Amino acid sequence: QIAKLGNRHPFGDDEILRLSRCHAYLLGSTTTTGSSATHGNDNSKKGAAASFLSQWATHCSTLPPADFTNPHPTDPYTSIFQIDPNLSAAATSTSSLCQNDFMRKIYITKVMAVVEEHILPPGFGDTLQRVAFTLPKQQQQQQQQQRQRAKQQSKHTQYKDGDADDDEEQENTFEMDRLDTFLNGAADCSRRGNRKALEIIFQCCRGGGAATNEGSKARAGELLNLAYRLGLACSLLTTAFKLYDEAIHSND
Repeated sequence: QIAKLGNRHPFGDDEILRLSRCHAYLLGSTTTTGSSATHGNDNSKKGAAASFLSQWATHCSTLPPADFTNPHPTDPYTSIFQIDPNLSAAATSTSSLCQNDFMRKIYITKVMAVVEEHILPPGFGDTLQRVAFTLPKQQQQQQQQQRQRAKQQSKHTQYKDGDADDDEEQENTFEMDRLDTFLNGAADCSRRGNRKALEIIFQCCRGGGAATNEGSKARAGELLNLAYRLGLACSLLTTAFKLYDEAIHSND
């Protein structure tokens, strides 16, 4: 799985494994379902779900490394499509290392809340997810319909030799397409040069819901404004993480 994805995206094996584990964890998190799109970036409200961008920043930057030498006793980690069961174990661990990761996660969550509330445009985190990190809506609907039809047919007919394997293969194809799209978005935003990154910014402005944006056009003012906000957010995050790491090291 990793080798196949490595041939398509400009990431090393360790990076693909990390991004894949983060993707599976995000999909399995109850806080990353459709509710975040409803609330936009107003994370100050009680019960409001964090946006995709905030969830991704929090989980990916605090994700412990995969431990294949110590597999989970009842649910071993065997596929990049599944949630690493050791993540749940780490979340409930009382070790000092896990506690440090927990405190870092809280810190990042608070910093991202400030960034999304005061710097980035409202709803940007979920707009970015829709533009760059999810399958096109029509393709996703078609794949879901195919999966539903396959499940309905399996209820009315007995499995023949190979039918179960076909269903599993179809499920894996759908999961691979979703993961491939996620990795493609990550590459476009960070590894494929300024032109690709600018295209993502343009798509976010065009798809941000502004009434003046039509077809393949976006207002130049909105484009410049978003680029400035992203630069300011990156500067704040870089400084905040540096100060946090310095504080942690000084306390050791």
